[in-house]
Amino acid sequence: MGLSSLASVLLGLAALYVLRQLLSPRQNLAPLPPGPKGKPLIGNLGDLPPPGKKDWEHWAMFKELYAPLPSSAKRSSFSMTPKSQMAFDLMEKRSAIYSSRPHMVFAGEMVGWKDILSMQTYSDRFRSYRKVMHQVLGSKTTVTRFNPLQEVEIRRFLLRVLHHPEDLVQHIRTEAGAVILKIAYGYAVEPHGREPLVDLVNDSMEKFSIAGMPGMWLVDTMEKFQFYYWMSLTCDLVKQLPTWFPGMGFKKTANVWRRTLLTTIEKPYLLVRRQMRRGNYSPSCLASLLEGVSDKWELIAKWAAGSLYTGGADTTVSALSCFFLAMGLYQDVQRKAQEEINRILGPNKIPSYTDHENLPYIDALVKETLRWHPVAPMVIPHMCTQDDIYKGYRIPKGSLIMPNIWYSPPPLLPFRNAPRNHH
Repeated sequence: MGLSSLASVLLGLAALYVLRQLLSPRQNLAPLPPGPKGKPLIGNLGDLPPPGKKDWEHWAMFKELYAPLPSSAKRSSFSMTPKSQMAFDLMEKRSAIYSSRPHMVFAGEMVGWKDILSMQTYSDRFRSYRKVMHQVLGSKTTVTRFNPLQEVEIRRFLLRVLHHPEDLVQHIRTEAGAVILKIAYGYAVEPHGREPLVDLVNDSMEKFSIAGMPGMWLVDTMEKFQFYYWMSLTCDLVKQLPTWFPGMGFKKTANVWRRTLLTTIEKPYLLVRRQMRRGNYSPSCLASLLEGVSDKWELIAKWAAGSLYTGGADTTVSALSCFFLAMGLYQDVQRKAQEEINRILGPNKIPSYTDHENLPYIDALVKETLRWHPVAPMVIPHMCTQDDIYKGYRIPKGSLIMPNIWYSPPPLLPFRNAPRNHH
C-alpha cells in the first residue's frame, strides 16, 4: 500500500510537470545564456556545487565550459560574470536592476541575517542603509579620520606578534576587531588577552559563512526552484514542520545560530545606548546615528553599525592572514618589500599612511595579494529585478548573478600592478 501510494504521487507529479510544459505559452524570446540542460522535475539541481567543493572553483569550471556568460537552471538562472567587463556592465552600468539580493531562507529568514546590509533587497530600506553608510565611509575625508586609530592598533598588534608569534591569527583578529569596534561603537578592546566581543563576532561570521553557502541547505535550494509547482508545495511544507520532525535538524541549528547573531548585534548596541542615557559615551558611528532619531531609524542604525562590525572584522582578518601567508611562501618578495621600506624610510621607522605614495612596491604588493587570494571570491549573490538582455542573451527576472573574481592564482607578482618606471 505504501509503495502504491508513493508511485501514485510520483506519477501525479510527473503528469503535472508534463501538463505545465504543454500548456506554457510559447514566446519568441531571446536565448538564455549557455549552460547545461536541466533534467525533468529537478531542473539543474545536480549542477550546484557538491558538498565539500569550493563554490568559486565549481563556477569557474562553468566559465571554461560555457563562456562567455555561463548559466544554469532553467528559469531562475545562476548567471556568472567571469570577465571584468561583463561584471562592470551588469553590476555598475545597470545597477538599478542588479543591486537586489535573493531571499535566502536559511541564512536570512531562519538565522536572522536578513536585516544586515549585504542581505537587503533593492528597496527604500536598502537606500536608507546606503545613506547611513555614506555618512560614515562615503568619502576619503571621512575614512582618513580613522587613520590615527588604526596606527595605534597596528603598533599594539606588532608588539603582540613580537611577544607571542605563535598566536598570529588571534592577534590579527584582535587588531581588526579593535579598529572596527572603536569605529562602530566607540568601544576600546582589552589590549591584553582575549576580547569577548571580538570572539563573538568571529563566531557569528564563521556560522554565516556556512549558513550562506550556495547549495548547502535544502530549504534554499527548494526556494530557488519554486517555479516547479511541486517544489513550491514541498518548500512550504518543510517550513511548517516542527524541529523534532525527522530531517528537521537544520531548524535546531538555525535557532542556535540565530541566538549567537542577535547577541552579536544587540550586545554592543545596548552598551552604547546605556552610555548615551548616562551622557558619557565615546564618539562612534552608532552614537552619531542614534542622536535624535525615530524608532524606524533606530533599527536601521543598529543594523548598519552591526553591518560594519560583522563585515569589517571578518574581511580584514582574511586579508591580513593571506598577506602573512604570501610573505611566508614568497620570501624573495618579502625581501624586496623590506628593502624598499629601509631605503625610503630607514630601518627604524614603521610606515604610516602618510608614507603610502612613497612606497610603490608595497602598494603593488598589497593589491597583488588581494588578487592572489581575494577575501570574497564570490560575493553574496545579486538578483536581477526585471527581464534583461545582455549581448543577445536573455537574463530572466529573478536570476541570481554571482560575480566570480577567483582565478587559479599564478605566483605572486607585485610588479603586475607596480608603476612601469619602478626599479
